[in-house]
Amino acid sequence: MTSGGLRGLLVAALALAPVLAAQAERPVDTLRQAILDATTAGAVDPLAAALSPLQAVSTAELDVALADAPDAPLADCLAHIVRPPGVPLADWQALARWPGTCDRGDGEGRGAHLQLVDLDGDGRLDLVRETYVGGTGLFSQIELIRQRPDGFAWPLADVGDADARDTMTFSINGRGGDQAFDLIAIDSRIWIVYRDSVYAQDMLTLTRPFNPEPAQDGLRVRYAMRHRVAPQPSSHPSAPSLLAAVDQGLSALAKRTGPAPACPERSDDAPRPWHGAGHYTFEFAATFALHHDGDCSEVTVINLLNSYHAAGSQSCCMAWVYDRQATQIAEIALTTERRVLAVDIVPASDIATP
Repeated sequence: MTSGGLRGLLVAALALAPVLAAQAERPVDTLRQAILDATTAGAVDPLAAALSPLQAVSTAELDVALADAPDAPLADCLAHIVRPPGVPLADWQALARWPGTCDRGDGEGRGAHLQLVDLDGDGRLDLVRETYVGGTGLFSQIELIRQRPDGFAWPLADVGDADARDTMTFSINGRGGDQAFDLIAIDSRIWIVYRDSVYAQDMLTLTRPFNPEPAQDGLRVRYAMRHRVAPQPSSHPSAPSLLAAVDQGLSALAKRTGPAPACPERSDDAPRPWHGAGHYTFEFAATFALHHDGDCSEVTVINLLNSYHAAGSQSCCMAWVYDRQATQIAEIALTTERRVLAVDIVPASDIATP
């Protein structure tokens, strides 16, 4: 190779180095490596273990009442609250002046959880406000409000006109979804981590506060699930032989790579699937045939969709057993272990905005 060719390669390598370094230092890579490290260390919940040391520290957190005992709105919810230590007077006064601080809106909740934290690094404390909305999905709402030089931004009446550079809103589906919101700090910058989970998978979206066009990739954490029959409450007894058979079937399910076999069809069978149409509060995770007591039943593992249990909760799932007439004959509590299979980076273009 000529000296000119070597110089060309050197120039190209030097030009590429900053790009590779920037990619290696992306927050999504930092979080991915933390999850993998926690997995290697044997953490029961690697995602929680990875997020814990990265949690952003708020200057102050406080709970405020938005309604009195007769359920009437409070005009000044900060009237009897002393300015927290570490909160500058100017920031506290800005919070007291902002009309949204005590606004209950149409939600069913009677209070709000407030965090004061500098989200964008401009030296002013911004606001994270969480309220309970309610409804059939037991929704909660998390609002991020930027403090501008003239005070906290007020979300416009028309949400379509809201400026993401001033406000952001996230929803947590308490029943019918498995979601979570975290603020983490990486290299002295705060990032939003929004988790949306389904059976055997956590989807994580990373976003900078007040960024109208999030450009960060996300993470998909995939798990292998191992279910076992849990100690059963005395109020819902099941035959020990049935519990043992279900436990054996769950063990085989964990090792299976293809579809589980179904019960042989008979003319007097109810239409399949025997577990019925389902409900928005859970998802069907797996179904397998159970040969027990001289006949074949159908066992369906369900994953309960709610955001009140930890992502790695061992009580996520249950086993429902149905006979050939589609009658439920047992409801069995399970303990569940999740083992990380892979942590994949998902391009931002493939991620739906929460």
